[in-house]
This record gives sequence, structure tokens and C-alpha cells, in this order.
Amino acid sequence: MRFSLMGPSGVGVSFHEHVVEVVRVDGRGPFPVVGHVLIPFPAQVYENGWVKDIIAFTDLFRSRLTDAGLATGRPTLCLPTSAVVLRTVTLPRTGRKQARNLIQFQLSHELHLPFADPVFDFDYYPPGFPNPDGHESLEEGVPVLLAAAPGELVHRLEQVFRRMKTPLGAVEVKGLASLRVLRNLGKTVNQGTLLVHFGPDAVDVHFYVKGQLLLSRWLDLNPLEYSPAEIEELQGGSGVPGQPDLATFAAAGAPTQAEVAVGTAGAAAETRGTGVQEGSMNPEAEPGARETGSATGSGIEPAPARTGLAAPGTWMAMGRPGANLSAFAADLQYQIDRLFSFLQYTLRQEDLAVTRLWLAGYVPHAEAISAGLSTHLALPVEVLETPRDSSGNPVDLPALGAALRGMVPDED
Repeated sequence: MRFSLMGPSGVGVSFHEHVVEVVRVDGRGPFPVVGHVLIPFPAQVYENGWVKDIIAFTDLFRSRLTDAGLATGRPTLCLPTSAVVLRTVTLPRTGRKQARNLIQFQLSHELHLPFADPVFDFDYYPPGFPNPDGHESLEEGVPVLLAAAPGELVHRLEQVFRRMKTPLGAVEVKGLASLRVLRNLGKTVNQGTLLVHFGPDAVDVHFYVKGQLLLSRWLDLNPLEYSPAEIEELQGGSGVPGQPDLATFAAAGAPTQAEVAVGTAGAAAETRGTGVQEGSMNPEAEPGARETGSATGSGIEPAPARTGLAAPGTWMAMGRPGANLSAFAADLQYQIDRLFSFLQYTLRQEDLAVTRLWLAGYVPHAEAISAGLSTHLALPVEVLETPRDSSGNPVDLPALGAALRGMVPDED
């Protein structure tokens, strides 16, 4: 599921809560990461997919990307799981154009979303895929994965890349970008698999059945709630509860990462939004359309050129002494229990049951967390091998999957 079909560029951009992660690959080797950077933003500029100040965001983003002296275009974007909606719907057997018109009609009259003016895309499940609503017969229709995002959110991102004179390659669902990496890792998703993925500052869950994405959710977990007290005190300069200031984000003493530059070429491509599961939305998110000022003129300090992986507000900070691991483990188990209850209530076929759980990404205390979850859920839990950049730092699966779009097969 993607929103424009330009050729692959090898650049993936993953939007997190307060951080944007960029990955560049060169198309050779299993994980040929040649550029990788995490860029933190102040909450008044960017938060959870929403670009609040287009000029300031563009200036900070472009300056960080051009520091490496590289140039490329047509990136593939992955929006935050919490900022988009994914649903499974049944459509009559018809052509794709007619199906799109039908979905547009349903969005206007029947399918209620927690935002106005949605942009959307959809994809058909393969023949024989079990109907999630429990009906055995699909003689009158076919199941479709529908993804939608707030139009204003997507359009503001388009404006950013238009200002950079960088055309967009695609916008896609994080769960599908992650699935691309899993397949490239040789992982076969032929049974009910729950992927718990830790981004730098957020946790997403994706549910796969028979090699297909069925559901995605954002978990309500904040790394700052479990970080050591001495790190929390470093938040100082941001003035925003729950978000570290940019200077301390870079000064936490962790290894640094290679960086990638996205250069200039052409005009922004037309895109249509993507998403994840209903219930993961933050309906109170505001577009905050402040478009005046700049990185310096608006009083916003530019982000440091390099950022530490174990900085305050990230899950890697949980690896430092004093982190409240027991509270984090209990909250994670509670969030997953809620998701299991939702799945049991919503998915009514036995072959859609969860049979295993995978942990991936910036997982803190991975061995202890996996052992605790396995005992609690009575399911096998595996910590997946984490792709790494040239400096040995972990790479976000959706960002890497977006960069690999068009370079590796999307089917098993």
C-alpha cells in the first residue's frame, strides 16, 4: 500500500513522536545502510506527525540532512502509527477505480473517522484470506485493507518537501514497511504474529496473519516515565512536559550515528495518506498551522548535528542504571493485555489468533522483557536481530523498510 509509484530512491523517513529518523540504503547486501540520522524537534515545531511550523521544520530538517554532503530525492515516508487509521472493510467485486469511488462515498456517509478531510489508500487481501468479521462466505465481496490519514497532516508534509524541492516517492503504512524488512530478514509470517516494535520514543504493535498486515496500534507508553531521575532532570530547556530539550538530547553520552543528506531535485510529488488501526488515534492532535519564522528567527535553537541514542526521552535511556524496569514491564504487559482483549473480541476466526510475539527495534532490557512477556502470555517471544547502521547503532524497521521499497520483493 503506497501513495505514489515513482522509482525507488533508497531513502526512508520515519516520523516518530518528537523525532524524525532518516535511513539511506545503496541497494547492496542484506541491510546496506549507508546513512542514518535521528533528528529531534521542539514540540512547537513538530509533534507526532504534525508539522506545526513549516518553515522552522524545513530549515532544521534540511540542515541536518545536508551536513553529510549527500544528495538524493524521492524519499518514502512512514507516518506515526498514532496519527493514522487502518480498517478492514468488505467491498463488492469490482474494478479498482469503482472501489475507490465506493470507499470515498462510504467515508462521506458511513465510515466515521476521528478527523475530517481524510486522504486514503487501500489494498486487496489475497484470495483465501480469512474474513476478520467471522463470516465464512465472501461471495458478495472481498476484504480490503483501508488506510486513512488527516489530509492536513499529509499536505503539510508535502509542503515541507516542496520547499526543499524534493519530490516524494511514496507514503506508506509502518506495519507494511516493517513487514518488508522482516521478509528480507528471512522471517516467515505464516501464522498469527504480534510484532512489538520500539521506535526511538514510541512503541507500535503490528499484527500479521498469513503474511498480511491486519492491525496496527500505538501503545500508550512514555520512556520518560521510567527513565532514571538524574536523566529526567536534564529536560530543563524544553519547557514542555515529557519532552527533553534539544541540547540535552544530544549530550547524553551515547554513541553517535552516521547521517544522511536529502538533496534537491524537482517538485513535490502528489501523495495520498496511509495509516493504522482505529483506536490508535490521538483525536486531539492539532495541526497548529504556524508558518512564520525560522529556525533562528523564531527563537528556536537549531538541533545538534548528532544525537545520542540513550538520550532522555528515548527507550535506549532505559538501559542506564536506575531505570524503573519493573514498572515498565508491568505497564507493557497491561497494554498488550488490552490489545489481546480487543483482538479476541474483534477477530472471530481461530486462524486469526495470536500464536507468537516478536520484539524489535530499540528494545530496552530485551532479554528480561521477552522472558517476562513469554511467562505472562504463555506464548513464545523472540527478540529479533536488529538491523544496524555502519556505526553499529540500531535502525528503525519502518525507516529501513521505507528505504528498501522497490529494492526488495514485497511478497514471500
